[in-house]
Amino acid sequence: RTSSAGRCRPLGLCCLLVRHPQPFVGPSRCGVRREDFRDALRRAAEITGDRDLVVLGSQSVHGSFNMAVLQDRVLTASMEIDFLTSDDPDGIKIWALPAQGAAQVGVELDGVEVRTSALPEGWVDRLVPFPLDDKPDAVIAWCLEPHDLVVAKAIAGREKDWRFIRGAVAAALVDPAEALRRSSHLDPGTYVPRPESLEAAQFFL
Repeated sequence: RTSSAGRCRPLGLCCLLVRHPQPFVGPSRCGVRREDFRDALRRAAEITGDRDLVVLGSQSVHGSFNMAVLQDRVLTASMEIDFLTSDDPDGIKIWALPAQGAAQVGVELDGVEVRTSALPEGWVDRLVPFPLDDKPDAVIAWCLEPHDLVVAKAIAGREKDWRFIRGAVAAALVDPAEALRRSSHLDPGTYVPRPESLEAAQFFL
């Protein structure tokens, strides 16, 4: 599978088995701007050597919407950027982040495993490419499509997840009916929720 630029979609990125948040220099205010998002992931790419990063979590909205759309701070309030890296079953690349100078106060670069989130079937095909610069061989941050992100957040079911979903729906960025439809067909290779958690998520949607 390829993007419009001819780059293959990162089907082999879902292999990181550890979760190690690493602070990266970033904004002190509430909310992560697009340039902060881009700069943090550039640093992550420099350290890990990866040309493709998959971004999970709320900051993946930067792949689909610009800051003029993301006016509600609740949509970018998280100070963590959750991402998958490639060919790193022992987490060596993630452990290298602080040693290579990423240990600053600010946005946290959070290496995660694909089973961290419950995602709908076909989520890889819907990843949104976010090139980190204008070069032909630019590092690409592959961001969750917003409805897939909402499904993951609804199943996670934390208060901050409900706030995010309410903000996204209020801003007309997602269709709750589409998120509900996708929640009925989850990718078994991602997190498998308990039946009661899935039922609660679908009731909320």
